[in-house]
Amino acid sequence: MATVARDYALSDLLAMTNPKEFMASLLIMQAIFKTGGKQYKVCAGDKLNVEKIGSDVGVSVNFEEVLMVMDDGNVSIGKPYVEGATVEAKIIDQFRGKKVEIVKFKRRKHYRRRQGHRQNYTRIEIMEVRST
Repeated sequence: MATVARDYALSDLLAMTNPKEFMASLLIMQAIFKTGGKQYKVCAGDKLNVEKIGSDVGVSVNFEEVLMVMDDGNVSIGKPYVEGATVEAKIIDQFRGKKVEIVKFKRRKHYRRRQGHRQNYTRIEIMEVRST
């Protein structure tokens, strides 16, 4: 169950989560970066699926559009991006997602249209989050 931080005091958040996990999450270097029109919150070792990146499998990629970096409880928020911050990732796989079926239909008008779509994705593993 997701909770919204602004509705609770810090003591309430600590009561809802395991305190050791909460404090450990503050010490890990985390970042929020943007790619493919979406934003992702990551730390080193995370694996996630993003919109297709036009590179080969095994190639290292750097994301420079870093919106926020959190390191040892110190938060750096960019306007719009954090200067000198990068997220380094390695491409694990290129694949296509599930098929989405689009159906248009108007009754009594002999109008029927079917179309399918499969989105291309890239699976990446976050190697390192860097900040200056």
